[in-house]
Amino acid sequence: KCGSHPRFEASPLQMGKMQFVIHHYAGPVRYEVEGFVEKNKDDIPRGAAALLENSSNQFVQLLGKISNPQQASSSNSRGRSRGRPTVGGQFAAQLAELRSRIEKTSPHYIRCLKPNQHLKPDDFNSAMIADQLRYAGVLEAIRVSRVGYSQRYAHTDFVRRYRFIAMEELKTVEEPTDALVEIIARKIVIAENPNAAEPSDLMAAAGIQKGRTKVFLRQHAFDYMESFRTGVLSLAAVKIQAAGRRFLARCRFLFKIQKIIMAQASGRRFLARKHLKSIRQHKAAITIESNLRMAKIRREYTKRKFLAIWFQRTHRGNQGRARFTSFYKKRQDDIALDKLQYDAAVTVQCLFRTQKAKATVGAIREAREASHVSFYGDSEAIKILKKEKRTAALQADKNAAIAKQTARERNLEVDTLKQKLQRAEINSEQQKTTREQLLNLQGENEDLKEELKTALAELAGLKLQLAEKNAEIKKLKGQTRGGTAAGSSYVSTQYDDHEDLKGLDERINSLAINAQQEKKELESLMLSLAILR
Repeated sequence: KCGSHPRFEASPLQMGKMQFVIHHYAGPVRYEVEGFVEKNKDDIPRGAAALLENSSNQFVQLLGKISNPQQASSSNSRGRSRGRPTVGGQFAAQLAELRSRIEKTSPHYIRCLKPNQHLKPDDFNSAMIADQLRYAGVLEAIRVSRVGYSQRYAHTDFVRRYRFIAMEELKTVEEPTDALVEIIARKIVIAENPNAAEPSDLMAAAGIQKGRTKVFLRQHAFDYMESFRTGVLSLAAVKIQAAGRRFLARCRFLFKIQKIIMAQASGRRFLARKHLKSIRQHKAAITIESNLRMAKIRREYTKRKFLAIWFQRTHRGNQGRARFTSFYKKRQDDIALDKLQYDAAVTVQCLFRTQKAKATVGAIREAREASHVSFYGDSEAIKILKKEKRTAALQADKNAAIAKQTARERNLEVDTLKQKLQRAEINSEQQKTTREQLLNLQGENEDLKEELKTALAELAGLKLQLAEKNAEIKKLKGQTRGGTAAGSSYVSTQYDDHEDLKGLDERINSLAINAQQEKKELESLMLSLAILR
Protein backbone atom coordinates (compact mmCIF):
# COMPACT_ATOMS: atom_id res chain seq x y z
CA LYS A 1 0.00 0.00 0.00
CA CYS A 2 2.81 2.42 0.81
CA GLY A 3 5.29 1.10 -1.74
CA SER A 4 4.73 3.95 -4.16
CA HIS A 5 5.53 6.61 -1.55
CA PRO A 6 8.92 8.17 -2.11
CA ARG A 7 9.81 8.07 1.58
CA PHE A 8 8.82 4.41 2.07
CA GLU A 9 11.36 1.65 1.28
CA ALA A 10 11.12 -2.12 1.79
CA SER A 11 13.59 -4.46 0.04
CA PRO A 12 12.86 -8.17 -0.38
CA LEU A 13 15.38 -8.95 2.33
CA GLN A 14 13.77 -6.46 4.67
CA MET A 15 10.34 -7.78 3.82
CA GLY A 16 11.58 -11.27 4.66
CA LYS A 17 12.74 -10.01 8.02
CA MET A 18 9.43 -8.21 8.55
CA GLN A 19 11.10 -4.78 8.35
CA PHE A 20 10.62 -1.48 6.44
CA VAL A 21 12.42 1.87 6.23
CA ILE A 22 11.00 5.41 6.39
CA HIS A 23 13.17 8.22 5.01
CA HIS A 24 12.68 11.05 7.50
CA TYR A 25 14.21 14.54 7.04
CA ALA A 26 16.84 13.54 9.57
CA GLY A 27 17.64 10.29 7.78
CA PRO A 28 16.29 6.76 7.17
CA VAL A 29 14.74 4.89 10.12
CA ARG A 30 14.19 1.14 10.16
CA TYR A 31 11.06 -0.29 11.76
CA GLU A 32 10.23 -3.97 12.65
CA VAL A 33 6.73 -5.11 11.91
CA GLU A 34 6.65 -8.05 14.29
CA GLY A 35 4.69 -7.03 17.43
CA PHE A 36 4.36 -3.48 16.16
CA VAL A 37 0.66 -3.09 16.94
CA GLU A 38 0.66 -5.11 20.17
CA LYS A 39 3.65 -3.18 21.46
CA ASN A 40 1.97 0.14 20.92
CA LYS A 41 -1.21 -1.16 22.56
CA ASP A 42 0.43 -2.03 25.83
CA ASP A 43 -1.41 -0.80 28.85
CA ILE A 44 0.08 1.99 30.86
CA PRO A 45 1.22 0.62 34.23
CA ARG A 46 -1.47 1.40 36.74
CA GLY A 47 0.94 1.38 39.60
CA ALA A 48 2.90 4.34 38.29
CA ALA A 49 -0.25 6.36 37.53
CA ALA A 50 -1.79 5.48 40.91
CA LEU A 51 1.45 6.43 42.63
CA LEU A 52 1.43 9.84 40.96
CA GLU A 53 -2.27 10.43 41.61
CA ASN A 54 -2.00 9.50 45.31
CA SER A 55 0.95 11.78 45.96
CA SER A 56 0.65 14.48 48.64
CA ASN A 57 2.17 17.05 46.29
CA GLN A 58 -0.38 18.82 44.10
CA PHE A 59 2.03 19.18 41.21
CA VAL A 60 2.76 15.42 41.20
CA GLN A 61 -0.99 14.72 41.31
CA LEU A 62 -1.42 16.96 38.26
CA LEU A 63 1.26 14.97 36.40
CA GLY A 64 -0.58 11.73 37.22
CA LYS A 65 -3.83 13.10 35.83
CA ILE A 66 -2.07 14.21 32.64
CA SER A 67 -0.46 10.77 32.13
CA ASN A 68 -3.82 8.99 32.66
CA PRO A 69 -6.34 10.73 30.38
CA GLN A 70 -8.91 7.92 30.82
CA GLN A 71 -9.66 7.59 27.09
CA ALA A 72 -11.45 4.46 25.85
CA SER A 73 -9.70 2.34 23.26
CA SER A 74 -11.64 1.54 20.09
CA SER A 75 -9.46 -1.48 19.12
CA ASN A 76 -10.30 -5.11 19.90
CA SER A 77 -7.83 -5.95 22.69
CA ARG A 78 -7.25 -9.49 23.85
CA GLY A 79 -8.39 -9.96 27.42
CA ARG A 80 -8.14 -6.25 28.23
CA SER A 81 -11.01 -4.05 29.38
CA ARG A 82 -12.28 -1.60 26.73
CA GLY A 83 -11.93 1.51 28.86
CA ARG A 84 -8.27 1.10 29.85
CA PRO A 85 -5.78 3.43 28.10
CA THR A 86 -2.90 2.16 25.98
CA VAL A 87 0.38 3.65 24.82
CA GLY A 88 -0.81 3.98 21.21
CA GLY A 89 -4.09 5.53 22.19
CA GLN A 90 -2.34 7.95 24.48
CA PHE A 91 0.08 8.88 21.67
CA ALA A 92 -2.77 9.39 19.19
CA ALA A 93 -4.66 11.53 21.68
CA GLN A 94 -1.62 13.65 22.42
CA LEU A 95 -0.94 14.04 18.68
CA ALA A 96 -4.53 15.14 18.02
CA GLU A 97 -4.36 17.61 20.91
CA LEU A 98 -1.07 18.97 19.57
CA ARG A 99 -2.51 19.44 16.07
CA SER A 100 -5.56 21.20 17.52
CA ARG A 101 -3.37 23.53 19.57
CA ILE A 102 -1.13 24.28 16.57
CA GLU A 103 -4.14 25.13 14.42
CA LYS A 104 -5.42 27.53 17.07
CA THR A 105 -2.11 29.33 17.46
CA SER A 106 0.75 30.68 15.38
CA PRO A 107 3.71 28.68 16.70
CA HIS A 108 7.30 29.77 16.33
CA TYR A 109 10.16 27.32 16.85
CA ILE A 110 13.51 28.17 18.28
CA ARG A 111 16.47 25.94 17.43
CA CYS A 112 19.62 26.08 19.45
CA LEU A 113 22.75 25.44 17.35
CA LYS A 114 26.39 25.00 18.33
CA PRO A 115 28.64 27.36 16.38
CA ASN A 116 31.78 25.22 16.93
CA GLN A 117 33.06 22.18 18.77
CA HIS A 118 35.26 24.16 21.11
CA LEU A 119 32.48 26.43 22.44
CA LYS A 120 34.54 29.52 21.77
CA PRO A 121 33.07 32.93 20.92
CA ASP A 122 33.49 34.49 17.49
CA ASP A 123 34.15 31.05 15.89
CA PHE A 124 31.41 30.19 13.36
CA ASN A 125 31.63 26.80 11.60
CA SER A 126 29.33 26.96 8.57
CA ALA A 127 29.49 23.22 7.76
CA MET A 128 28.62 22.29 11.30
CA ILE A 129 25.69 24.73 11.32
CA ALA A 130 24.39 23.34 7.99
CA ASP A 131 24.55 19.76 9.29
CA GLN A 132 22.66 20.73 12.41
CA LEU A 133 19.95 22.44 10.35
CA ARG A 134 19.71 19.46 8.03
CA TYR A 135 19.56 16.87 10.80
CA ALA A 136 17.06 18.96 12.81
CA GLY A 137 14.72 19.00 9.83
CA VAL A 138 14.72 22.75 9.44
CA LEU A 139 15.80 22.68 5.81
CA GLU A 140 13.27 19.97 4.99
CA ALA A 141 10.50 21.93 6.69
CA ILE A 142 11.47 25.01 4.72
CA ARG A 143 11.44 23.04 1.47
CA VAL A 144 8.06 21.52 2.22
CA SER A 145 6.59 24.87 3.19
CA ARG A 146 7.89 26.47 0.02
CA VAL A 147 6.56 23.71 -2.22
CA GLY A 148 2.95 23.76 -0.95
CA TYR A 149 0.63 26.23 0.72
CA SER A 150 2.41 26.70 3.97
CA GLN A 151 -0.05 29.17 5.54
CA ARG A 152 -3.75 28.56 5.93
CA TYR A 153 -6.28 30.93 7.51
CA ALA A 154 -10.00 30.76 8.04
CA HIS A 155 -11.97 33.45 6.30
CA THR A 156 -12.69 35.42 9.49
CA ASP A 157 -9.10 35.07 10.69
CA PHE A 158 -7.77 36.11 7.28
CA VAL A 159 -9.97 39.21 7.19
CA ARG A 160 -9.19 40.03 10.81
CA ARG A 161 -5.42 39.75 10.23
CA TYR A 162 -5.02 41.40 6.80
CA ARG A 163 -7.90 43.91 6.64
CA PHE A 164 -5.41 46.69 7.41
CA ILE A 165 -3.92 46.30 3.91
CA ALA A 166 -7.13 47.47 2.19
CA MET A 167 -9.06 49.26 4.91
CA GLU A 168 -10.50 51.96 2.65
CA GLU A 169 -11.62 49.51 -0.08
CA LEU A 170 -13.38 47.20 2.40
CA LYS A 171 -15.68 49.94 3.70
CA THR A 172 -17.99 49.72 0.65
CA VAL A 173 -18.07 45.94 -0.07
CA GLU A 174 -20.47 43.33 1.22
CA GLU A 175 -18.14 40.26 0.98
CA PRO A 176 -14.87 41.33 2.57
CA THR A 177 -13.04 38.01 2.02
CA ASP A 178 -13.28 37.94 -1.80
CA ALA A 179 -12.50 41.64 -2.10
CA LEU A 180 -9.55 41.38 0.26
CA VAL A 181 -8.08 38.34 -1.55
CA GLU A 182 -8.38 40.06 -4.93
CA ILE A 183 -6.85 43.32 -3.67
CA ILE A 184 -3.94 41.53 -2.00
CA ALA A 185 -3.29 39.34 -5.08
CA ARG A 186 -3.17 42.42 -7.33
CA LYS A 187 -0.76 44.16 -4.96
CA ILE A 188 1.50 41.09 -4.85
CA VAL A 189 1.63 40.85 -8.67
CA ILE A 190 2.38 44.57 -8.96
CA ALA A 191 5.08 44.29 -6.30
CA GLU A 192 6.77 41.35 -8.10
CA ASN A 193 6.72 42.98 -11.55
CA PRO A 194 5.40 46.54 -11.68
CA ASN A 195 5.68 46.90 -15.46
CA ALA A 196 4.06 43.55 -16.43
CA ALA A 197 0.48 43.22 -17.57
CA GLU A 198 -2.10 41.74 -15.27
CA PRO A 199 -2.19 37.90 -15.72
CA SER A 200 -5.35 36.02 -16.53
CA ASP A 201 -5.15 33.90 -13.37
CA LEU A 202 -4.39 36.55 -10.78
CA MET A 203 -4.75 34.23 -7.77
CA ALA A 204 -2.35 31.59 -9.08
CA ALA A 205 0.22 34.19 -10.07
CA ALA A 206 0.06 35.73 -6.62
CA GLY A 207 0.19 32.35 -4.81
CA ILE A 208 -3.19 32.65 -3.10
CA GLN A 209 -6.11 30.26 -3.27
CA LYS A 210 -9.49 30.73 -1.63
CA GLY A 211 -11.40 27.71 -0.43
CA ARG A 212 -14.83 27.37 1.04
CA THR A 213 -13.67 27.88 4.62
CA LYS A 214 -9.99 28.82 4.40
CA VAL A 215 -7.55 30.90 2.42
CA PHE A 216 -4.31 29.13 1.33
CA LEU A 217 -1.10 31.08 0.97
CA ARG A 218 2.23 30.18 -0.55
CA GLN A 219 5.35 31.28 1.22
CA HIS A 220 6.23 34.17 -1.09
CA ALA A 221 2.61 35.43 -0.96
CA PHE A 222 2.65 35.15 2.80
CA ASP A 223 5.93 37.06 2.90
CA TYR A 224 4.51 39.84 0.71
CA MET A 225 1.35 39.99 2.79
CA GLU A 226 3.31 40.15 6.01
CA SER A 227 5.49 42.87 4.53
CA PHE A 228 2.36 44.79 3.46
CA ARG A 229 0.82 44.27 6.89
CA THR A 230 4.06 45.21 8.60
CA GLY A 231 4.27 48.39 6.52
CA VAL A 232 0.71 49.39 7.33
CA LEU A 233 1.16 48.56 11.00
CA SER A 234 4.51 50.32 11.01
CA LEU A 235 2.93 53.39 9.47
CA ALA A 236 0.10 53.20 12.00
CA ALA A 237 2.64 52.64 14.76
CA VAL A 238 4.58 55.63 13.49
CA LYS A 239 1.41 57.71 13.54
CA ILE A 240 0.55 56.42 16.99
CA GLN A 241 4.10 57.07 18.14
CA ALA A 242 3.98 60.50 16.53
CA ALA A 243 0.69 61.20 18.29
CA GLY A 244 2.15 59.86 21.53
CA ARG A 245 5.34 61.88 21.07
CA ARG A 246 3.24 64.88 20.13
CA PHE A 247 1.15 64.37 23.26
CA LEU A 248 4.25 63.95 25.40
CA ALA A 249 5.91 66.94 23.74
CA ARG A 250 2.75 68.97 24.23
CA CYS A 251 2.59 67.87 27.85
CA ARG A 252 6.24 68.82 28.29
CA PHE A 253 5.61 72.09 26.46
CA LEU A 254 2.56 72.87 28.58
CA PHE A 255 4.49 71.87 31.67
CA LYS A 256 7.34 74.16 30.68
CA ILE A 257 4.89 76.93 29.80
CA GLN A 258 3.21 76.44 33.15
CA LYS A 259 6.55 76.54 34.91
CA ILE A 260 7.57 79.62 32.92
CA ILE A 261 4.26 81.28 33.75
CA MET A 262 4.71 80.33 37.39
CA ALA A 263 8.26 81.68 37.34
CA GLN A 264 7.09 84.88 35.65
CA ALA A 265 4.21 85.16 38.08
CA SER A 266 6.59 84.61 40.98
CA GLY A 267 8.93 87.24 39.56
CA ARG A 268 6.12 89.71 38.99
CA ARG A 269 4.75 88.93 42.43
CA PHE A 270 8.18 89.56 43.95
CA LEU A 271 8.53 92.83 42.05
CA ALA A 272 4.95 93.80 42.91
CA ARG A 273 5.55 93.03 46.58
CA LYS A 274 8.76 95.02 46.47
CA HIS A 275 7.00 97.91 44.75
CA LEU A 276 4.08 97.67 47.17
CA LYS A 277 6.48 97.62 50.10
CA SER A 278 8.21 100.74 48.79
CA ILE A 279 4.82 102.42 48.27
CA ARG A 280 3.74 101.49 51.78
CA GLN A 281 7.02 102.73 53.23
CA HIS A 282 6.69 105.98 51.28
CA LYS A 283 3.08 106.35 52.38
CA ALA A 284 4.01 105.53 55.98
CA ALA A 285 6.82 108.09 55.87
CA ILE A 286 4.43 110.71 54.47
CA THR A 287 1.87 109.82 57.14
CA ILE A 288 4.46 110.09 59.92
CA GLU A 289 5.73 113.40 58.59
CA SER A 290 2.18 114.68 58.19
CA ASN A 291 1.30 113.61 61.73
CA LEU A 292 4.43 115.26 63.11
CA ARG A 293 3.71 118.48 61.24
CA MET A 294 0.06 118.27 62.25
CA ALA A 295 0.99 117.74 65.91
CA LYS A 296 3.38 120.69 65.81
CA ILE A 297 0.86 122.95 64.09
CA ARG A 298 -1.90 121.72 66.40
CA ARG A 299 0.16 122.62 69.47
CA GLU A 300 0.84 126.07 68.06
CA TYR A 301 -2.80 126.45 67.05
CA THR A 302 -3.98 125.34 70.50
CA LYS A 303 -1.68 127.83 72.17
CA ARG A 304 -2.77 130.64 69.88
CA LYS A 305 -6.41 129.70 70.25
CA PHE A 306 -6.10 129.63 74.04
CA LEU A 307 -4.37 133.01 74.06
CA ALA A 308 -6.90 134.48 71.63
CA ILE A 309 -9.82 133.13 73.64
CA TRP A 310 -8.23 134.36 76.87
CA PHE A 311 -7.60 137.84 75.45
CA GLN A 312 -11.08 137.98 73.94
CA ARG A 313 -12.64 136.80 77.17
CA THR A 314 -10.62 139.30 79.18
CA HIS A 315 -11.44 142.10 76.76
CA ARG A 316 -15.14 141.23 76.71
CA GLY A 317 -15.10 140.98 80.50
CA ASN A 318 -13.52 144.38 80.82
CA GLN A 319 -15.95 145.87 78.31
CA GLY A 320 -18.88 144.18 80.02
CA ARG A 321 -17.80 145.36 83.43
CA ALA A 322 -17.29 148.88 82.09
CA ARG A 323 -20.73 148.88 80.48
CA PHE A 324 -22.27 147.40 83.58
CA THR A 325 -20.61 150.09 85.73
CA SER A 326 -21.90 152.82 83.42
CA PHE A 327 -25.35 151.25 83.32
CA TYR A 328 -25.31 150.83 87.07
CA LYS A 329 -24.34 154.48 87.62
CA LYS A 330 -27.01 155.55 85.16
CA ARG A 331 -29.48 153.34 86.95
CA GLN A 332 -28.59 154.84 90.30
CA ASP A 333 -28.98 158.34 88.84
CA ASP A 334 -32.36 157.40 87.37
CA ILE A 335 -33.45 155.97 90.71
CA ALA A 336 -32.37 159.14 92.51
CA LEU A 337 -34.16 161.27 89.91
CA ASP A 338 -37.29 159.14 90.17
CA LYS A 339 -37.14 159.44 93.94
CA LEU A 340 -36.87 163.23 93.73
CA GLN A 341 -39.76 163.31 91.28
CA TYR A 342 -41.77 161.03 93.52
CA ASP A 343 -41.04 163.20 96.59
CA ALA A 344 -41.97 166.32 94.63
CA ALA A 345 -45.19 164.72 93.43
CA VAL A 346 -46.05 163.64 96.96
CA THR A 347 -45.35 167.15 98.25
CA VAL A 348 -47.54 168.67 95.53
CA GLN A 349 -50.30 166.18 96.26
CA CYS A 350 -50.08 166.91 99.98
CA LEU A 351 -50.32 170.61 99.34
CA PHE A 352 -53.22 170.07 96.95
CA ARG A 353 -55.07 167.85 99.39
CA THR A 354 -54.41 170.29 102.23
CA GLN A 355 -55.88 173.14 100.28
CA LYS A 356 -58.78 170.97 99.21
CA ALA A 357 -59.39 169.87 102.81
CA LYS A 358 -59.26 173.44 104.01
CA ALA A 359 -61.79 174.42 101.38
CA THR A 360 -64.01 171.55 102.37
CA VAL A 361 -63.80 172.48 106.06
CA GLY A 362 -64.77 176.03 105.21
CA ALA A 363 -67.68 174.78 103.18
CA ILE A 364 -68.79 172.60 106.07
CA ARG A 365 -68.65 175.48 108.41
CA GLU A 366 -70.79 177.44 106.05
CA ALA A 367 -73.21 174.58 105.85
CA ARG A 368 -73.68 174.55 109.61
CA GLU A 369 -74.99 177.97 109.38
CA ALA A 370 -77.46 177.05 106.71
CA SER A 371 -81.02 175.98 107.33
CA HIS A 372 -81.78 172.52 108.58
CA VAL A 373 -82.96 170.27 105.76
CA SER A 374 -83.66 166.56 105.82
CA PHE A 375 -80.42 164.91 104.70
CA TYR A 376 -81.43 161.29 104.63
CA GLY A 377 -81.89 161.00 100.90
CA ASP A 378 -78.58 162.69 100.30
CA SER A 379 -76.90 160.47 102.85
CA GLU A 380 -78.08 157.36 100.96
CA ALA A 381 -76.69 158.72 97.73
CA ILE A 382 -73.42 159.52 99.43
CA LYS A 383 -73.27 155.98 100.86
CA ILE A 384 -73.82 154.43 97.41
CA LEU A 385 -71.15 156.68 95.95
CA LYS A 386 -68.77 155.77 98.76
CA LYS A 387 -69.41 152.05 98.18
CA GLU A 388 -68.66 152.40 94.48
CA LYS A 389 -65.49 154.32 95.27
CA ARG A 390 -64.31 151.64 97.66
CA THR A 391 -65.11 148.89 95.16
CA ALA A 392 -63.08 150.72 92.53
CA ALA A 393 -60.29 151.25 95.04
CA LEU A 394 -60.22 147.53 95.96
CA GLN A 395 -60.12 146.56 92.30
CA ALA A 396 -57.30 149.01 91.72
CA ASP A 397 -55.44 147.62 94.78
CA LYS A 398 -55.91 144.10 93.46
CA ASN A 399 -54.61 145.04 90.02
CA ALA A 400 -51.74 146.93 91.60
CA ALA A 401 -50.82 143.91 93.78
CA ILE A 402 -50.90 141.57 90.79
CA ALA A 403 -48.80 143.99 88.77
CA LYS A 404 -46.36 144.37 91.66
CA GLN A 405 -46.03 140.58 92.11
CA THR A 406 -45.53 140.13 88.39
CA ALA A 407 -42.96 142.91 88.38
CA ARG A 408 -41.15 141.28 91.30
CA GLU A 409 -41.04 137.93 89.45
CA ARG A 410 -39.78 139.68 86.33
CA ASN A 411 -37.13 141.42 88.42
CA LEU A 412 -35.97 138.03 89.71
CA GLU A 413 -35.85 136.64 86.16
CA VAL A 414 -33.97 139.72 84.99
CA ASP A 415 -31.44 139.26 87.79
CA THR A 416 -31.01 135.61 86.81
CA LEU A 417 -30.45 136.57 83.17
CA LYS A 418 -27.92 139.17 84.25
CA GLN A 419 -25.97 136.52 86.13
CA LYS A 420 -26.05 134.26 83.06
CA LEU A 421 -24.94 137.05 80.77
CA GLN A 422 -22.02 137.90 83.04
CA ARG A 423 -20.41 134.53 82.40
CA ALA A 424 -17.40 134.53 80.06
CA GLU A 425 -18.47 131.80 77.63
CA ILE A 426 -22.09 131.21 76.67
CA ASN A 427 -22.90 128.61 74.05
CA SER A 428 -25.27 129.23 71.20
CA GLU A 429 -28.13 127.25 72.69
CA GLN A 430 -28.01 129.24 75.96
CA GLN A 431 -27.87 132.50 74.02
CA LYS A 432 -30.83 131.44 71.96
CA THR A 433 -32.76 130.46 75.10
CA THR A 434 -31.80 133.75 76.77
CA ARG A 435 -32.97 135.70 73.74
CA GLU A 436 -36.26 133.84 73.79
CA GLN A 437 -36.68 134.55 77.51
CA LEU A 438 -35.90 138.23 76.90
CA LEU A 439 -38.45 138.32 74.11
CA ASN A 440 -40.97 136.68 76.44
CA LEU A 441 -40.13 139.23 79.14
CA GLN A 442 -40.57 142.02 76.63
CA GLY A 443 -43.95 140.64 75.70
CA GLU A 444 -44.93 140.32 79.36
CA ASN A 445 -43.64 143.85 79.96
CA GLU A 446 -45.87 145.07 77.17
CA ASP A 447 -48.76 143.21 78.80
CA LEU A 448 -47.95 144.90 82.12
CA LYS A 449 -47.88 148.22 80.36
CA GLU A 450 -51.28 147.50 78.90
CA GLU A 451 -52.55 146.50 82.35
CA LEU A 452 -51.06 149.69 83.81
CA LYS A 453 -52.75 151.75 81.11
CA THR A 454 -56.01 149.98 81.88
CA ALA A 455 -55.58 150.70 85.59
CA LEU A 456 -54.78 154.34 84.84
CA ALA A 457 -57.85 154.54 82.62
CA GLU A 458 -59.96 153.08 85.42
CA LEU A 459 -58.40 155.55 87.85
CA ALA A 460 -59.22 158.39 85.48
CA GLY A 461 -62.79 157.14 85.30
CA LEU A 462 -62.97 156.96 89.08
CA LYS A 463 -61.58 160.48 89.35
CA LEU A 464 -64.17 161.62 86.86
CA GLN A 465 -66.90 159.93 88.84
CA LEU A 466 -65.49 161.49 92.01
CA ALA A 467 -65.58 164.91 90.39
CA GLU A 468 -69.15 164.33 89.36
CA LYS A 469 -70.07 163.28 92.88
CA ASN A 470 -68.30 166.31 94.31
CA ALA A 471 -70.31 168.46 91.91
CA GLU A 472 -73.47 166.80 93.09
CA ILE A 473 -72.45 167.32 96.70
CA LYS A 474 -71.79 171.00 96.06
CA LYS A 475 -75.17 171.20 94.41
CA LEU A 476 -76.76 169.61 97.42
CA LYS A 477 -74.87 172.00 99.69
CA GLY A 478 -76.33 174.95 97.85
CA GLN A 479 -79.81 173.53 98.03
CA THR A 480 -79.79 172.47 101.63
CA ARG A 481 -78.38 173.96 104.67
CA GLY A 482 -78.60 171.05 106.99
CA GLY A 483 -77.82 170.62 110.59
CA THR A 484 -74.52 170.15 112.24
CA ALA A 485 -74.73 166.35 112.46
CA ALA A 486 -75.33 165.88 108.77
CA GLY A 487 -72.53 168.24 107.95
CA SER A 488 -70.17 166.44 110.25
CA SER A 489 -71.06 163.08 108.63
CA TYR A 490 -70.49 164.53 105.20
CA VAL A 491 -67.13 165.99 106.19
CA SER A 492 -65.96 162.66 107.59
CA THR A 493 -67.09 160.87 104.46
CA GLN A 494 -65.19 163.31 102.28
CA TYR A 495 -62.18 162.89 104.43
CA ASP A 496 -62.31 159.08 104.07
CA ASP A 497 -62.65 159.45 100.33
CA HIS A 498 -59.56 161.63 100.20
CA GLU A 499 -57.60 159.05 102.17
CA ASP A 500 -58.59 156.28 99.76
CA LEU A 501 -57.62 158.39 96.80
CA LYS A 502 -54.32 159.16 98.40
CA GLY A 503 -53.50 155.44 98.85
CA LEU A 504 -54.59 154.67 95.32
CA ASP A 505 -52.37 157.44 93.97
CA GLU A 506 -49.42 156.06 95.88
CA ARG A 507 -49.94 152.55 94.50
CA ILE A 508 -50.32 153.85 90.97
CA ASN A 509 -47.13 155.87 91.29
CA SER A 510 -45.24 152.83 92.63
CA LEU A 511 -46.48 150.69 89.70
CA ALA A 512 -45.39 153.35 87.25
CA ILE A 513 -41.95 153.55 88.88
CA ASN A 514 -41.56 149.74 88.82
CA ALA A 515 -42.64 149.58 85.19
CA GLN A 516 -40.17 152.28 84.23
CA GLN A 517 -37.42 150.48 86.16
CA GLU A 518 -38.16 147.19 84.43
CA LYS A 519 -38.16 148.96 81.08
CA LYS A 520 -34.72 150.40 81.73
CA GLU A 521 -33.38 147.01 82.89
CA LEU A 522 -34.72 145.35 79.76
CA GLU A 523 -33.09 148.00 77.60
CA SER A 524 -29.76 147.42 79.39
CA LEU A 525 -30.08 143.64 78.88
CA MET A 526 -30.85 144.09 75.17
CA LEU A 527 -27.79 146.33 74.85
CA SER A 528 -25.64 143.69 76.57
CA LEU A 529 -26.94 140.99 74.21
CA ALA A 530 -26.16 143.18 71.20
CA ILE A 531 -22.60 143.63 72.49
CA LEU A 532 -22.19 139.88 73.06
CA ARG A 533 -23.33 139.16 69.51
